[in-house]
Amino acid sequence: MLTKSHIHSLRKSDPGRRIGKAIELAGLTQREVARGVEVTESYISDLVRGTRGNPNLKTLHKFQHFFQCPIEVLFPSDEERQQPRPYSHEEYSQKASQGLAEVLDYESDADADAD
Repeated sequence: MLTKSHIHSLRKSDPGRRIGKAIELAGLTQREVARGVEVTESYISDLVRGTRGNPNLKTLHKFQHFFQCPIEVLFPSDEERQQPRPYSHEEYSQKASQGLAEVLDYESDADADAD
């Protein structure tokens, strides 16, 4: 169901949002996943929104079988969820631009104070 490329992408994504990303990458709806894993749509929705903790072991195995990828890729440990996620290229560029703007503002204020 998920390709090696998808799994690689999931490992780099926000740990708290991996199940939603997996559904998106697989080109599925939450309804299709719910039927395949034999849970309710609201259960899937709660997982995607992060309002439900990791499923029980039996359900984890159903997800593993359905997506054909390791459980820890879809549902990272609590420890992994707490680690900061690296910035995406877009986020990094945005932060760098903000930092540059702050430096320019500071220099502009310093020049104005010197006058």
